[in-house]
Amino acid sequence: MSEKSTRKSLDFNSSTRAHLMVASRGGSLVMTLLVCAAGAVHIIAAEPPAETKRQRIEKLTDEIAKLHAAGKLEPALKKAEELVKTSPRDGRAHYGLAGLLSRLGRADDALTALERAVKLHDVHPELMRRDDDFQSLRDRPRFAELVAAAEADLRRQQGQAKAVWTVTLPREFDPWRPAPLIVALHGYGGRADAMAKLWTAAAESYGAILVTPEGQVAAQNAHAWGGAGEAQRSVLSAAGDTRRRFRIDPKRTVLTGFSQGGTMTWEIALSTPRSFAAIIPIAGPFNSQASETFKSNKLVGLRVCAIVGGADRNETVSSMRLASSMFERAGAKVDLRLFKGVGHDMPPEPDLVLLDALAFVWPSAETKDTPTTFPTGHRRGP
Repeated sequence: MSEKSTRKSLDFNSSTRAHLMVASRGGSLVMTLLVCAAGAVHIIAAEPPAETKRQRIEKLTDEIAKLHAAGKLEPALKKAEELVKTSPRDGRAHYGLAGLLSRLGRADDALTALERAVKLHDVHPELMRRDDDFQSLRDRPRFAELVAAAEADLRRQQGQAKAVWTVTLPREFDPWRPAPLIVALHGYGGRADAMAKLWTAAAESYGAILVTPEGQVAAQNAHAWGGAGEAQRSVLSAAGDTRRRFRIDPKRTVLTGFSQGGTMTWEIALSTPRSFAAIIPIAGPFNSQASETFKSNKLVGLRVCAIVGGADRNETVSSMRLASSMFERAGAKVDLRLFKGVGHDMPPEPDLVLLDALAFVWPSAETKDTPTTFPTGHRRGP
């Protein structure tokens, strides 16, 4: 292991001298203080903190992801076995182990590991059906039984949360790598499937997992949110369940919503400001000017892209201007986007509008389709 060090001497008085040595060992800094006093040398060393269990899990998972992508299955399997030993209650670790065992032709061992993952409530049935690692298990009755068990577990989790949501995975999805997360809320009289349709192209461009909760109040032959409490319960339950079943990049999470869903987006950002890295409220009136969160520093670092039509109701436009200003003063990074001539609706070329919004809230994220032009009438800022 290589080591580089520097040394600095400090004289306190004629009989006492201290030498501060800073060494680099394997990428970590080690500081040693040698105090020479009255002819004696005292060594005081400050070692770096030990690697935490979470750091070890993340490191192993990253190593497995690289080996898996390179087709180095045997070394990946050894790392996966180490990961399971490190975190035996992590269903995703057992799921990954099952996939590698399946790829290596060890079907029975793979099914045993997969059963363990399902019992730990950390597997999503849609991923099981689509994962190429399980191609060799598709025709086995036990595999079908495990998919059904995962389906039942998901329904049970939603029943306990008193919430319903749908998860849409991108076409090319690698469960080993951290994925962005988009949670999208429909408006009054809307449906989750309509929000999924609206956001699918943008989510696909970023390789993001798209989660669309469904309001539990009947409205106009569809659904609505019974209030901020219901919406928050649905959002946090859906996001929490998705984070447990998939590896999510915490820096690339966004909550968004249209109309009433946009209002709920503002509300949830204030009540649980650390739940998402960013929000994109669309045509959502703002009603929480008195929130105590504005007096704290909890909104610092939050990125906000607010979208509204210039011909929308005056109340909606003015309240979104106010919200943008208040969030910005509280430390959030805000961009209010006003579309001239657009009423209470999505602007023209919605895919491009949403891609552009994601580019603002996730400035360092990679995308396959970076927008290069803006729709007519688009204007940044208030």
